[in-house]
Amino acid sequence: MKSYIRSSAEAQRGVLLIEAMVAILIFTIGVIALMGVQAAAVRSNSDAKIRMDAEFLADQLLSEMTVDGRNAVGSIDWTLLQAKYGSTGTGGGFLQWKNRVNDLANGGVPDGGVPTPLIVTVTQALTGGVASDPPAAVVDISIFWRAPNDLLSDPPRRLVTRSVIRP
Repeated sequence: MKSYIRSSAEAQRGVLLIEAMVAILIFTIGVIALMGVQAAAVRSNSDAKIRMDAEFLADQLLSEMTVDGRNAVGSIDWTLLQAKYGSTGTGGGFLQWKNRVNDLANGGVPDGGVPTPLIVTVTQALTGGVASDPPAAVVDISIFWRAPNDLLSDPPRRLVTRSVIRP
């Protein structure tokens, strides 16, 4: 019976191909993981931008209300604010702001079919808690939206802010 002794070159035949395939597999898994991280980062940045736009729009409305809501004496007229800026009022201030919120090309937020995308309520409050203090206005602003990648079955995202406009 003849026995063959393999040389080291013959024993190594094909190992280089296996090593290359394992290296390619490891590299591919790493690239796929990086793609997943990048997709999550892009989605997070998109969500943050929409929230930042909503905060800016709410702040813009509060600024307008602070300037526009004073009567001839300089006190806050909360009934005027409710009529002009409240979402149940008939004033043009709310409608102009609503148009800015819905204008996606200029920093608006996507409503995504949310039934009630904007709610603005204005109520009266005492400034210092004393009846002799001039009244202030408490403004609650709620902006609801759905991000482009949200499903209709997902609850809408929202920004709710409360501010007091003092005389």
